Amino acid sequence: MRTDMRPAARVKRITDEATGQDLSSKERFEFLPSIVGRQFLSVAQERWLARIEQRVFNTDEEDGEG
Repeated sequence: MRTDMRPAARVKRITDEATGQDLSSKERFEFLPSIVGRQFLSVAQERWLARIEQRVFNTDEEDGEG
């Protein structure tokens, strides 16, 4: 995953790539908009964002490399 990117860039990347049922309503309309303006994420927010990235980008690796 691209955890070196700012939350806003990661959210944009997700929303640009996500189609159909990739995101739940809560993720799309509540969680992602709530972290766009943040510079840093809590541990829980980071985990949730990483899970979304894994699902949207179909990656199995923890760090997204490989």
